[in-house]
Amino acid sequence: MPSDDGRTTREVSTRHLAPLIEEALAAGRTVRMTATGGSMIPFIGHGETVELVPAAHRRLAPGDIVLARMPSSEFVLHRVAKAAGHSVFLQGDAQSVAVGPVNRDAVLAVASGVFRGNRRLALDSGLMRAAGLVWMRGAPIRPFAIRATRSGKALVGIRRRRPSADAPVA
Repeated sequence: MPSDDGRTTREVSTRHLAPLIEEALAAGRTVRMTATGGSMIPFIGHGETVELVPAAHRRLAPGDIVLARMPSSEFVLHRVAKAAGHSVFLQGDAQSVAVGPVNRDAVLAVASGVFRGNRRLALDSGLMRAAGLVWMRGAPIRPFAIRATRSGKALVGIRRRRPSADAPVA
């Protein structure tokens, strides 16, 4: 299908791309892929482009968003809820239960950024890491915040105001 810039794009399942993604990450390359599903709302939405860096020599900590191959061979992009020795427990931001233990070797990449339109948000920055940790700890309010996000309302209630018809134009 043609994209906005005239190039032809084609959707390919992760299962078919998995060997290429793993090869690129093993070679130390950064990979960009489109996230599917809603498990990481509000930090990563369906259809957003995620930038991934190899996880090979990184210390994983709670709050990191990682790409992991699960025992079922499916890939998930979830947040590290707990790191314990050579295992991690993973949880989607829109989910209430962590899964694991997942072997540390199954973690292929760490999400370093997400693209929203033409803007890149650094997921590995101090502010976004802190926000992710607060989000993880705020389990009781998450269902309400997720519903608000999915319905298009801002999480903190700040919305861009539309000028009224009689408002002065600058």
